[in-house]
Amino acid sequence: MDRKVFYLSVARFIRVVGRMSTFIFLPIIFVNVYDLSLLDTGVITAAATAVMAVIQYFSGPWSDRFGRKFFLEVIPFFTAIAYFALFWAVGYSHSLPYMITFWLSTMFLASLQFPAIQASVADLTAASDRLAGYTYVRVFANLGAAIGPMIGAFLSVYGFQWIFFIAGITSVFEGFLLYFAVGETFSGKKRMKGFRPLNSEKFSMNRFLIFFTLAGILFGFAIRQTGPAFTLYIFDLRGISIITVGIIYSMNGLLVVLLQVPIFRLMKSMGNVMAWRAFGTLVYAISFLLLVIISGELSFLFIMGLITIGEDFSSPTTQTILMEVAPESMRGDYVGKYSFITSFGRIAGTIVGLGLLQYFYSEASIFWLIISVLTFISAFWFFSMAPSFLKARTQISNPMES
Repeated sequence: MDRKVFYLSVARFIRVVGRMSTFIFLPIIFVNVYDLSLLDTGVITAAATAVMAVIQYFSGPWSDRFGRKFFLEVIPFFTAIAYFALFWAVGYSHSLPYMITFWLSTMFLASLQFPAIQASVADLTAASDRLAGYTYVRVFANLGAAIGPMIGAFLSVYGFQWIFFIAGITSVFEGFLLYFAVGETFSGKKRMKGFRPLNSEKFSMNRFLIFFTLAGILFGFAIRQTGPAFTLYIFDLRGISIITVGIIYSMNGLLVVLLQVPIFRLMKSMGNVMAWRAFGTLVYAISFLLLVIISGELSFLFIMGLITIGEDFSSPTTQTILMEVAPESMRGDYVGKYSFITSFGRIAGTIVGLGLLQYFYSEASIFWLIISVLTFISAFWFFSMAPSFLKARTQISNPMES
């Protein structure tokens, strides 16, 4: 595998070490520092998801047209400035409008970079090694996710603002590494000519992509509950300490590091990648169902372990499936469009999810039962698409047959 995949992976490790805590503790900051309701928190975090979706819709095609270099190398330095501004806003200004503005700016910048990162892995790997490439990057990212939450948890004892300071520092390191070790990954001869809008023919006329994207909307709604809803549920409703929250999320990252490669080998050796995606979604559904039945620190650790297994099976398959059915000159375009459309599920999952959790505040088991049922539906939907994925992949490999 190209050595640049290794450097991309190390960059993701640095990035996640710094930024993971900001995603985990942000809902806690909104509720416990700024005294916002769960619903208000959901609206703000959903706005960040919306910003990311709109920008990724444009930045995907831009990376296909202009190359990956600018997005990989320059954006991290602007992101660092935004995180340092958040450090000031949370620690010294205490202004909610400033805090929200700077937070949304980090989402804006991250979404400019994301499609280029994902497409770069595809640029540097052969089709037969693509799942391995995304798994490789994911293992490094989750090694960062094993370290980041614990750093954030201990720093938050001295003030939540320090988690944003660390995110700024690591963004600078990420930018320098990508500049000196990766550079451009996309040949100019293969770049897309012009800008393809959302209704571009190749994407919208692909029946498999339409149903895969619709399933992704429901899937995104369901698994979004492993974020702000789960964090606020265990911290505010069940009284878990901030250090324990960090431990639970760090275990998630550590288990990915330990399990992702064996799970990759299992997926590589047998079966259809879409069927494995369905299996991972099924494990998510079981995890949500257990939240209806059990609670407590050890129970939450066990449930996070199951969520991690579901994530290990489902997460690497997203980009693999898209890259398998995307024309070579439109990889960033496909990532951007898929992320944009499925973001509606994540946006609704944030607002509706936290709204439902607030509504069922005293009976949270009802909330988790609803989420579990929706996730079971997603799992069966993906499983039913396994044959059509093989057909769509064959048509890309042999365009004269399509």
